[in-house]
Amino acid sequence: MIEVVSKDSVRRDRQEKFLEYEAAGIPEYWIIDPRPGFQRADFYELAEGAYRPLPVVDGVLRSPALPGFWLRTEWLFDEAARAIDAIREILGDRAP
Repeated sequence: MIEVVSKDSVRRDRQEKFLEYEAAGIPEYWIIDPRPGFQRADFYELAEGAYRPLPVVDGVLRSPALPGFWLRTEWLFDEAARAIDAIREILGDRAP
């Protein structure tokens, strides 16, 4: 599950939905906040019924819920990044 935070959804995404998805057994939850001055991304995986933070190693997140999928977290906030270039890199698995 991926939530993109807006100024009207901060509390709902970070608190209410977090607990709802955890209780529903959603295996992975990403919260991406693109708001200027608040840019942040948090990644969680469900383990033993509770969310725990997913590690980002050298700027790369590897998804346990989607084996083989990874992304450079810098892509989330890089306005110059091109989606097609990111997809090509992911498909070629050229992660560091």
